[in-house]
Amino acid sequence: MFTSNLASWLERNDPYGLYRMTFHKALFTAVVMVFVYWLFLPDRFLAFIAPVIVVFLYELPTATSFQERDCILLFVFTAIIIGSISFYLIFPFRFFFFFYAILFLAVVYFIIADHFPKFKNASMLIIAVSTINLSLQPAANLGGAYEILMASLLSMGTLFVCLIVFPNRYLIIWVHAVRQFIVCLEKRIEASVHQKMSPEYMIEIPHLGMMRTYRRLVPKSCFRDVCQLSANLRNIEFALFNRFEADNNMRFWWTVRRYLQLLKLHMKHQKQQRLPCLLRLRPETPLQNLVSEYLIKIIMCWNRLCNNYPS
Repeated sequence: MFTSNLASWLERNDPYGLYRMTFHKALFTAVVMVFVYWLFLPDRFLAFIAPVIVVFLYELPTATSFQERDCILLFVFTAIIIGSISFYLIFPFRFFFFFYAILFLAVVYFIIADHFPKFKNASMLIIAVSTINLSLQPAANLGGAYEILMASLLSMGTLFVCLIVFPNRYLIIWVHAVRQFIVCLEKRIEASVHQKMSPEYMIEIPHLGMMRTYRRLVPKSCFRDVCQLSANLRNIEFALFNRFEADNNMRFWWTVRRYLQLLKLHMKHQKQQRLPCLLRLRPETPLQNLVSEYLIKIIMCWNRLCNNYPS
């Protein structure tokens, strides 16, 4: 009872599984960071732990490729190192520190706005993390600055390795988004058959956005099937828009809807699905023949993806 309630609560509050995957990655990273700290015992604990605060930028859905994620994280880490050391050395000279902090914020903000416009809020985060080491004693000490540099490099290097080593589980997020889109497609088929007003298109946009974002992050072995499955789902939706009133083959569309429901269920349990039989679908028009082909291709793509599904 408790397990089912927890599962339903997670599905409502984390429909794509993004936070669950991020939580697993955070636990893995935290364990590795503890072992690294225990092994090297850096003198500046705050400088070691500070980069952890900004690593969440790597998992934001706004970043649509690994290259973009690596670049923003590398820039943020570099800015934090420069900011932490320079703030630590200049802080005792309060008058100069005030103007330097404003100049540093302006430079970071305009660089992010020019090269990383999706992460404009990162500038304030960089400033906040850079000020963590201001209270370290002795102040404005070159030895202290060196210790901050070494602790930061150790922390950032560990974080990068953890992000690279952690298994690619983005296919799970993409499948969750597909399942949400199929729910919308089922409602659209039902509305089309009953000649009712279709559900608002705005409801589908978040699911399509997640599908587009994470299809570029799935393993290379899955990329082709992911793209084909997405395209054929959209083709079925476009076919609904071109369905004429003279199309009275309700049985066909209800069968398509039923197969989509089964596909959604098989995706939930990570199981392959049997291909539909054309005799059971009984297409009567060229458009219905196309929809039948799209449906078969979708299920074939999913069956291949099952072989590469993360455990």
